Amino acid sequence: MNRREVSIIYLSLAFVWLYIVRPPAALFDRLFQHFRFTSKEGCKMPYIIVTSLYPSHKAQEVGETHIEALKKYPPDESQAAQVVPAAAKTTLQGVEVISIVEPKAGKVEDALNRARDEMAMFLPIEGFEYSIDTYGTVSEAMSSIGMSVP
Repeated sequence: MNRREVSIIYLSLAFVWLYIVRPPAALFDRLFQHFRFTSKEGCKMPYIIVTSLYPSHKAQEVGETHIEALKKYPPDESQAAQVVPAAAKTTLQGVEVISIVEPKAGKVEDALNRARDEMAMFLPIEGFEYSIDTYGTVSEAMSSIGMSVP
């Protein structure tokens, strides 16, 4: 990889951070209704990344709630593809869990609402916090500025 390619990648990541990651979800959805970022594979949708953090001593309660949530909200592949169903790690602040889904075309709002509803089940657990973020792919970001990934 030469310096130009590395520079383009860094530019892409900066663009993704500034213009795709940071806006609120509602603004992001509105932009996606008007702009369709495309790549070599065609029209793509953003990734929805849910990150949660809870105290280690609440793991049992979170695990039980997770099982209830799976029963109430089983994976719906017609709405979104599960990229990472769940990945967990321990930190000095507690347990951090992420999940990543890629909504189907026209299903971004539904997938976001589903994620919010599912996370609401965990709110009674003391110390449980979460965030729901939307990310675009680098190829989508590049295409929005008239460039493409080689």
